[in-house]
Amino acid sequence: MAINCSSNALLDTLNAKKEALNAKVAELSSLGAAAMADLQAKADEMKDALLAAVPEPPVIPNFKKELEELRDKVGEDLARAKAAFKERWGDSLPDVDIDGLMDKVSGAVSLVQNFEEDLNDFVTGAVSNIAGAAGDALAEPFDFCKDVPNIEAPEVSPEGKVEKVKVKAAEPTVAADIPKKVEEVVPTVIEKEKEPSVSPKVDTSAQDLQRARELRAQELNHYRNKYSELLREKGFEVQRILRQGGGSNDTEFAARDNDATSFKNSRGSVGKEATKAAAKGISLIDWYNAGKIRKKMAKGLVKKYLIAHSEELKYDKYNDQIMAINHAVAYGAYMPNGLEGEAKEREAFMNKKIVIVKEEGDALVETTPGGHDGVLTGYVAVIEKHKQIMADLQAYKA
Repeated sequence: MAINCSSNALLDTLNAKKEALNAKVAELSSLGAAAMADLQAKADEMKDALLAAVPEPPVIPNFKKELEELRDKVGEDLARAKAAFKERWGDSLPDVDIDGLMDKVSGAVSLVQNFEEDLNDFVTGAVSNIAGAAGDALAEPFDFCKDVPNIEAPEVSPEGKVEKVKVKAAEPTVAADIPKKVEEVVPTVIEKEKEPSVSPKVDTSAQDLQRARELRAQELNHYRNKYSELLREKGFEVQRILRQGGGSNDTEFAARDNDATSFKNSRGSVGKEATKAAAKGISLIDWYNAGKIRKKMAKGLVKKYLIAHSEELKYDKYNDQIMAINHAVAYGAYMPNGLEGEAKEREAFMNKKIVIVKEEGDALVETTPGGHDGVLTGYVAVIEKHKQIMADLQAYKA
């Protein structure tokens, strides 16, 4: 064995000890990593056991939320939901009219379901149905936030039935500090042989309220019939024009679009010209203005048709918008500017969108002249007037 003259025996011994120490440290690190993994596994098991021992918090019933959910149900689903709601809450609230609250909350849905039928009654003069349905919705609004009691901390049985509740008192309404007007008292001199005056504060009868409802329905019906009658008159005028020149009643009256595509197989003069225009891919009014109609009688009929039909569409839009106002009232739709503001917005829309055909020289032009203000606001004024009358009668009776 060769002798290494540069070797240091003491240094070699030190390096050997260092290597042995490093090996021991590496062994301890490996053992520590395994121990830490085992410790983490034990901690996870302990966490799972702890979570399993914690009971699930009970679901606290919410009276208002469950009552409000009745609004989205109809028919058999509504009947079952009402029964379940009463079964859950009825025994714990003996002093609350559960049935009355459920009827009021679901009443708006029922009213909307039957609203088309009510509107038909409206047109034909059957005012009693309107008096009992839309009439009550207008005169006696139901305020969910105020009329539904606030229920706190209910106690619930294992079966989910509410056994005990605490009804929170309604917040008191503080009247504004407004100085009261002092009325001058004028002494009344009763002449001899005259009966003493009787106080006007007497109970009004149910017949008075019913008569007020019927009067309201009659006035609303009368207002709407005005535009319905104009729509019918224009419709009959259009029908007469379409039938001239050999057209049949059913075929021509069903074909009433200015784009002419619905006049296929038409035999009337207007329908024949509209079919020709459709074949060229242009509207009937453009066909007219281009001078394509050769026969004088046919040209005159097309002009009358286009003008009359634009008027018919105008009155049709009036009736649609009045119906939209009725639906807004029945649904209790959110109207940030109130019912009158909603009517004005719809009138502004009609002023921009309703197209009227008129004659200018030898041509026909489509215009949006506006002038529809008052159609809907007038209808709303009748609604508001009778709302106040009904409110006054109810307050007077009370």
